[in-house]
Amino acid sequence: GGQAGAVAHAAAKAHAAGGVEQLRMQWGAGAFRHVHLENFMCHEHFEADFCPHVNFITGENGSGKSAILTAISTVLGARARSTRRASSLKGMVKTGKGYALITLTIHNGTGSDAFQPDLYGDTITVCRRITESGSNTLSLRAGDRNGKKISGDRKDLDAMLDWFNIDINNPLVVMSQDSSRELMSNGKPEDMYRFYMDATMLGDLYANLRAINQHKGAMKELLKDAENDVRKEQYDREAIEKTLEEYQEIAKYDETIANLRKQLMWAHVAAMHREADQHRDEAGTQQHVVESKQKALQKAQEALQKAEEAEKSAGQGVDSVQEIDAGMAELGKLIPAGQDALRAAKKKLSDAKREHDAAVRAAGQLRNAIKGLEDDIAASEATAAAEDGASNAQRDAAVRSAREATQAAKAALETAKQAEALREQEEKQAKEALNASQRDASTIGAAIRDHQANLKRYSGNKSPHTVFNPEASKVLELITRHSGQFTTPPIGPIGSLITLKDARWSKGVTAALDMKLGSFICNTTGDAFNLRKLCMQARNINMHMLSLTVARFVLPPHRVTPDRQPDSQLVTVYRQLQCERPVVANVLIDSDNIEQLVLEPEDGQRAKEVAFGAMRRNVKAVICANNGTRMEMKGRSQVTRPFFKQLTAKLGANVQEMAAQAQQAIERDQARLQEANGKLAACKDAYGTAQQALREATKRRRQAATDDSKATAVLEGALSEAAEHDQQSQQASTDALKAELESERINLAEKEAAIATRKVAMDAAHAEVEESKTDIDGLKEQLDQLKERHEGAFDAMQKAKDRVVRARKKVIESEGAVRDAERELREAGQRAEEKEKEARGAEAKVTERCPREDLEEAGGMPKKSAQALSNDIKQIENRKRRAEAQLGEGSYDDVERRLKKQRKRERRTREAFEAAVQPYKKLRVALSDRTTRFKTAKDDVRKQVSHRFQETMMERGHQGEVDVDYENEALSLRIRLNLETNRSAGVEGKAVQNVRSLSGGEKSFSTLAFALGLGQLCDAPIRAMDEFDIFMDKVNRLVSTKELMRFAFQEQFRAKQFLLLTPNDMSMIESIKAGLGCIPDDGDMRMLRVKPARNR
Repeated sequence: GGQAGAVAHAAAKAHAAGGVEQLRMQWGAGAFRHVHLENFMCHEHFEADFCPHVNFITGENGSGKSAILTAISTVLGARARSTRRASSLKGMVKTGKGYALITLTIHNGTGSDAFQPDLYGDTITVCRRITESGSNTLSLRAGDRNGKKISGDRKDLDAMLDWFNIDINNPLVVMSQDSSRELMSNGKPEDMYRFYMDATMLGDLYANLRAINQHKGAMKELLKDAENDVRKEQYDREAIEKTLEEYQEIAKYDETIANLRKQLMWAHVAAMHREADQHRDEAGTQQHVVESKQKALQKAQEALQKAEEAEKSAGQGVDSVQEIDAGMAELGKLIPAGQDALRAAKKKLSDAKREHDAAVRAAGQLRNAIKGLEDDIAASEATAAAEDGASNAQRDAAVRSAREATQAAKAALETAKQAEALREQEEKQAKEALNASQRDASTIGAAIRDHQANLKRYSGNKSPHTVFNPEASKVLELITRHSGQFTTPPIGPIGSLITLKDARWSKGVTAALDMKLGSFICNTTGDAFNLRKLCMQARNINMHMLSLTVARFVLPPHRVTPDRQPDSQLVTVYRQLQCERPVVANVLIDSDNIEQLVLEPEDGQRAKEVAFGAMRRNVKAVICANNGTRMEMKGRSQVTRPFFKQLTAKLGANVQEMAAQAQQAIERDQARLQEANGKLAACKDAYGTAQQALREATKRRRQAATDDSKATAVLEGALSEAAEHDQQSQQASTDALKAELESERINLAEKEAAIATRKVAMDAAHAEVEESKTDIDGLKEQLDQLKERHEGAFDAMQKAKDRVVRARKKVIESEGAVRDAERELREAGQRAEEKEKEARGAEAKVTERCPREDLEEAGGMPKKSAQALSNDIKQIENRKRRAEAQLGEGSYDDVERRLKKQRKRERRTREAFEAAVQPYKKLRVALSDRTTRFKTAKDDVRKQVSHRFQETMMERGHQGEVDVDYENEALSLRIRLNLETNRSAGVEGKAVQNVRSLSGGEKSFSTLAFALGLGQLCDAPIRAMDEFDIFMDKVNRLVSTKELMRFAFQEQFRAKQFLLLTPNDMSMIESIKAGLGCIPDDGDMRMLRVKPARNR
């Protein structure tokens, strides 16, 4: 408003002075100064100059007024169809002419509002030349149409229009003849609503909000996938924790084996004495054998010398490994010592706490006793005056008897309490056993339900794809139905696209590729996104079962060279597969390295040699076909993992076979469930028995408490009777009670001192525990660091050993001869020398290794023979190996490291998910805020438009309101007409909601008032309106023109330019100007009359 006022004041001053340079200050940036037309529509040659503010363009119908507005829209980039004057640009060329030319000169100025003034100067001329064939050229020139061409790019035109805020498609900027007629004659709520949304630009805002909301929905689906990843990592971590617990159970086997080995050493003592003579004779015989092999040994030593030299040159890391091993061994000794110290400190803390609690309880008992004595003394002194002739001896005896009964009742109560506590512990243990049995039965029941679901799925669906993915049939149906939405229709599941050369390996390949067999392959990420979206929209597909992989279908098969594969004698997954499409093999090679997955029939010694031995070149893992066990090297660790579920041969199997296998699994698990239910019933019986025992113990404790209360009451009665009948005896009793009270107070003081002492000891023990924990943590951290160093040094040493192995392969025959000779010599020497020494000092050596004290702890002298003890050890070791085989070849430390890594992985996955949640939350908050502000803006815009509409309608004495129904996308004008100024048929003084029921003049006036109300919201530098006064009578035209002039000459619009087209006589302008008194001079208004084409 302030800038427009300053411009209008400067224009008035310039007009008074008559200076051309000063007159330029009237023009606002973006206003139209001159238009020139050649062969455009009905105009063969036309040009006109505009004033900077209000321009009335008048002329008879058919004179070409609307063609001028059409030319302005066309030169500024409007499409031919949007003008509704022609279906294409060539239709705008005057008939019989070869071209049409439109030039529009726009005021630019030199101030901050000017567009690139260094290039264009004060004015910019836009030129568009259209040929009769429909081609057109655009140019932006500096100055007039003959000025220098600056650009011919449409982007520069759009940039200029955006700079001046000129939107040709906004009906408030350019309201064509057709738009005016439709708006003023039709008045349909839906048309007026679209006009309103376009004019206020609320439609664009609403479209943006909908796009953001759709983006939010897509982000939400991605977050669901991330959340599923978090759940999977959590499941893997829980599985490793369960494995760790099973390793702890295996440790118990080690303790039993150690005790049996102690007994075995003592069992060998007697046998070694019997064997001593036999070994002495055997040693003499073996000496001749050693001498006969001496010559062969000398030759073998020459070959061995070469191998030892190679090993010496390669063993660079041995010293480092030995040094680290020594450090780890030292820490291995210090950590148990620290743990022993920690246990001792914890025991010391427990003892101190127990003593402290006992002292507190004793002090509490003393306080209760003191309170009782004080009450007894008070009662005795209160009744000391009463006395009768009864016998003092009898009353004293009654008091002593009551005291003894009270003490006995209290002792019985304490015993009952201890018994009740024991029964509570037994009841708790029985309940824990019952809960464990219930969990086992529940787990087996869940497995049965899973098998039953599989049986139902296989029985009810004959599709072979169901074997690999229960949702495969539904997904394939969606792909077929919506194939046009993909660049190439996805294929899958992968299991249905591959076959085996040898069906015997079906289980092994199933175990190796289990997670991949149900996946679908998409050509692009866009195809994957579309397929996931279709599956979500279907609502009957379990999204957790949908696995998608992206790979280009057009890529050639991967070239797998022999140097990337294991030995040709080994069977690999890659060598067994036959794929229908090359992309299937490419996906399996990229994701699972199938060219390095070796198949073995059983999890025996050969499988271990391939996975962990010298044959493991280019072997990633070994899959055992009998049970799905996976063997592989993880760093320096040998890892053996059993298949995580029941192994079923899916490749080559049909649905009927899968159903039969599911039925067998149900029957097997039902037998297990019956056994678990039997165990559960036994635990329930034991729990019921424990509960009954607890109830009985509680009942006995309550009875003992009642007996204690009764005995206490009897004692109080005896004391009261003694106090009532014998004053002298009462005084003596009172003195005795006071003496006892004083003694108890002394004891209480001692107990309180003891409590303080125990508290100090307890605090010291607690500090010792914390210090021990800190020491152990430090030692463990040092041990972890040494382990990392050990792994690096061991890797270096292992490489050297590998070179030694290759060297020894060349001299394997000589090396074998040397090993034979050395073994025979060693065995002969040991039998001749060591066994004799062992026979002489066997008992002494055994005593040193296993003192009799340790033997007693292990079970005493063995009652079985050495062979029987060895058999026991083997049996326990076999059980241990079977348990370890179920867990794999790893160790407790390996599982601990795996658990640590899995926890880190889970934490990273969870952190990634939480990091992804934050942008989604911000987007959701921002969307909510923008939606709220959009709703507020809609209401504010409606109020502003309605208010301006009411002001304009009041000029005719009418009342009006704009009612916008955003939900139903309709707009209506509610009007109450003035009786004195209106005579519309049948609606005088009534509320009108349908504008079409008004007369033509009132309808046009109301619609113009609506357009003026919207005009407040448009900040474009120009406004063009064609036939603004159509269908109006003289009175309505006068009022409408007056309101339009009042609107145009408001301070905030003085810097805007108006182009008003009408076929009517505008001679009333002078009277309007005089009536308003707000129009300073003719420089702000111009009348342009267009002559009919026949008169030119």
